[in-house]
Order: sequence, then structure tokens, then C-alpha cells
Amino acid sequence: MRNITNQDVGEDADAWVDWWRKNRSKSQEEWIADGFRQRGFDIAVPPTAVQTPILLAVLGNSETNKLTAIPNEMKYNAFRCLRDSGFETVAFALSNRTLSAEIGQGLLEYAKRERLSPSGNGIGILPFGRKKDKWEGMLMPPTKYRVTANVLVFGLPLLGVALLACSYRKKKESVESGPRGLTQ
Repeated sequence: MRNITNQDVGEDADAWVDWWRKNRSKSQEEWIADGFRQRGFDIAVPPTAVQTPILLAVLGNSETNKLTAIPNEMKYNAFRCLRDSGFETVAFALSNRTLSAEIGQGLLEYAKRERLSPSGNGIGILPFGRKKDKWEGMLMPPTKYRVTANVLVFGLPLLGVALLACSYRKKKESVESGPRGLTQ
């Protein structure tokens, strides 16, 4: 729930139910923006270009003091906001040659998270994010060829299993009926 909402109302299920009653009319983007605001970051969701350094600073925060450390759900949502708004790490780094250590750390953290959770896998994509076709970039042609490929990949092994089962059954029947040519 923390990652989905960018909120932390504790471990108590009743607290989450109360939170849901108060916030169910809001969109996920509003929940995430509210979570940033509660921690003192005025971030629009989707973020503006001016807010990119703030989100990178959130990602790059390595504070260990519980009061000043950025919680993981906030880092996760900072990453998603950047990723789903089309953020380009190289372009940002090249256009901002003098970066603070925290923003530089945020770029590294962003790159690490992007490798682990690319937008292409479709997991955690925010509503404003670009939804990629899972076949984009693949050499697999349109639907009729996908069906043929699936039949070959899944159908042939299933046919092999069926043939083995039939062969086993016939062999078992011939053993049970006794040797051929002998009458009982």
C-alpha cells in the first residue's frame, strides 16, 4: 500500500481502511502528490522539468537518521514519476554539468532502478506513463505470426506428451492382455 499510495499510515489495517475512506475519491496521482507534500516536497504528478532535480535529490538521499531519511515508498514513487514522464538520464546529465552530490547519487539510483524495473515490463506504470507494447522492439511480426509461434512453442511439446501417454497406455494394455497368440 505504501508504494501504491506514497503514504505511510502505519502497520494497522484499520488505519489503512480509514485512510481509504477519506481518499478513495482521489486518483493515484493525487495520492502520490499528497505523499510528497506531506514530506515537504511540492511535486506535481506528472512532474514538471523544473521538479526533476528535486525528485533526483529524493532518490539520492542517503540519510540514515530516521527523521530526515526519505522513506522507500517516496523514493520508489520519485523513480516512477521520473521514468513515466520520459526522463532521460544522459540528456539530463549532459545539460547539467555541475550537479550536487545528492543529485548525482539520485541519477545513479535512478539508473539502478531503471535496470531492475524498466517501463517495458509494464509493472507500476503510472496512468500518465507511456504504455509500451510488450512486442515493441521484438522481431516478432503481427498477431497471426504470434499465434503460429505459440502453437509451435506450446503445441508441439503437448503433442509429444500426448503421444507418449498413448504409447504408454497401449504398452500397458498389451502387457495386461498377455502375449499374442496364446489363448487362455
